[in-house]
Amino acid sequence: MTTDKVHLSDLHFDHRLWLNELRFFEDQLAIFDERLAQVIDRYKDDSEAIRSLEAFQNQIIRQREVIDEMKHKIRSREKDLNKIERQKEEDPVSANHILFEYHTSEKEEMETFIKLFNEMRENYLGLLSEMLK
Repeated sequence: MTTDKVHLSDLHFDHRLWLNELRFFEDQLAIFDERLAQVIDRYKDDSEAIRSLEAFQNQIIRQREVIDEMKHKIRSREKDLNKIERQKEEDPVSANHILFEYHTSEKEEMETFIKLFNEMRENYLGLLSEMLK
């Protein structure tokens, strides 16, 4: 089994990209939550609708928790990379040529999160579409 090797700057780039993507998803969740509160207010006397809407509220809460966990992992990994970078400052020429193992598991975790988030978003928008006809 071969593992991909990359430069430290490539790993930093991925971390910045992922953190930006997670912030985007957080913004979407805030919008979803706000809209959900409006729809819940509209259907406050319909217990079946409220149950469906509250299920999505719980999903939004869980998505936020997952985002927080992922951001923590990324920031922790970034701290580790920064330590390595500081150690390599003593020999900057060789530091630019050192390759590191690509963070495949983190990438897969991010891809899985995005896939699940998009599925949740489609279900959420489908429910709202049905309820607001």
